[in-house]
Amino acid sequence: MNISVIGLGKVGSAMVAVFASKGFRVWGFDIDEKAVATLRAGNPVVPEPMVSELLRDHQNNTVFTNSIEEVIANTDVSFIIVPTPSDNQGFFVTSYVEDAIKKLVDARIKNKKHVIVVSSTVMPGSMSRMSSKFYEEMQTDCERSDFQFVYSPEFIALGNVVGNLLEPQFCLIGSDEKLLDSNKWGAKLTIRIKRHVTSNAKPVHSVTFESAEIAKISCNTFLTTKIAYANLIAQMVSKIPRAKSSEVFSVLHSDDRIGQKFFNPGLGYGGPCLPRDNKALGGLLETLQISSQIPLATHDFNESLVEQFLNSSELTELVSGEKILILGLAYKNGTSSLIESQALKISLKLSSIGVKVRAHDFEVDFSRNELSFLDYGSNILDLELLENSKMVFIALGDDRYADFVQRHIKGKIKYLDPWAVVKA
Repeated sequence: MNISVIGLGKVGSAMVAVFASKGFRVWGFDIDEKAVATLRAGNPVVPEPMVSELLRDHQNNTVFTNSIEEVIANTDVSFIIVPTPSDNQGFFVTSYVEDAIKKLVDARIKNKKHVIVVSSTVMPGSMSRMSSKFYEEMQTDCERSDFQFVYSPEFIALGNVVGNLLEPQFCLIGSDEKLLDSNKWGAKLTIRIKRHVTSNAKPVHSVTFESAEIAKISCNTFLTTKIAYANLIAQMVSKIPRAKSSEVFSVLHSDDRIGQKFFNPGLGYGGPCLPRDNKALGGLLETLQISSQIPLATHDFNESLVEQFLNSSELTELVSGEKILILGLAYKNGTSSLIESQALKISLKLSSIGVKVRAHDFEVDFSRNELSFLDYGSNILDLELLENSKMVFIALGDDRYADFVQRHIKGKIKYLDPWAVVKA
């Protein structure tokens, strides 16, 4: 079976690599000629573990192109994974998705069936609206059309996109409710692909467009609620004498109704997905005249954590001219992304009052213009980082920092450890 991936960013490039590694012939399409040329040369557009290796090992299964006609002529299924930016209400804008669909529809070949799978996150109601619009333009309907639309969002985290694609918790397939089960050839083909990629081991939920759209943003928002609640408990523990965060969370983690995943204290959540999914759900609830207190309170509490850390007794001791070392600057382990990074926000605030901020991160490119405020930044974890530092802030829960802090910092320099990296 021949597949295309429309949009070759971090997730799109990884999807091409994964599909190719599973034996599919894959056409990768993007309007960005530079991105296509980069991938043709065997180089990833953006860094992401395993992508370059899989693309190199399975290059005979990949074609990168700027020609949508080539995509339609050679493939049976197109996975669209393009940006859906947020508007002022927090809703996901589908203009890039619709542009991609229009390109595919305009290039269609008569009597050649093709499945359009939207993998970008969209708001509830978007798939029905978009599919109806394009069926009307094609002067057909979902029963008689050579095109069928499927919504199958990916549940991935930067730094482990390939792993998440190969081993998802489940696969989500949304299709048009107007179709009889016997005529859902688009959904059935998508399920076959997903089962092949995930070794048939993961549950597949085949639901309506709207159910899939709601499930996608609800899943992410539930995770943000767990993260925020864990940090709320940690804040409470810090203010009660003799209470120990490690003991409290050890008890909570042992309850299988709660568990350990996404339920540990640290800095707040960030990145390109969780913050905006939370705002999107809040905005959607308001339009439905349902209380948006839970998602918006989660968002507000998460935003407040930066100021709470800045107002901690340790950080308020710092004055202009003194140095602090921030260990970890990305929004999470295993990625170079600084989107909504609380460590970056804290660093910028400290720099704005004259504190000299040094930073270490294993992944971040310190030549980026947005990091020019730093006194010093490095991917190498060595003693040079500690030169004249008055304090160390462990901003990522990375075990590689534990030994460094134990050997060079503990008992010598004050440190703030919200992730409890350093064991007693």
